[in-house]
Amino acid sequence: MTSHVRNQLMEGRAVLPRVGSVVQLETQHPAYAVLDPDEKPVESVTPYLRDLALNDNSPATSRSYADDLLRWFRFLWLLNVTWDKAEHWLGEVEGIDSTLTFLRAKQAEAARLTKRPTTNLGI
Repeated sequence: MTSHVRNQLMEGRAVLPRVGSVVQLETQHPAYAVLDPDEKPVESVTPYLRDLALNDNSPATSRSYADDLLRWFRFLWLLNVTWDKAEHWLGEVEGIDSTLTFLRAKQAEAARLTKRPTTNLGI
């Protein structure tokens, strides 16, 4: 089932349902939230976005990650799969384990890049 849906999406024969949303919050930590189809925050995303903000990432970075996570959750909602079950797919659907690893590594990479010393270009 999952590989069939994934193939249809990759070939453009299906589209992800436009459910859920990313909203800007009145707080800075996090500045954004991913909402589920019932307009409730996706609880597994909120700590991640909060951590991004607390590591001095720009609001644009938080928004970008929130948009990526919304697309991921749209895929899960299409398949009627919960986040905790998706974490254990590891290879069941080509690329899902890589996607999860990539998303987890992005935070560490962003933190590393923000700690780089600035370079004087002499301009």
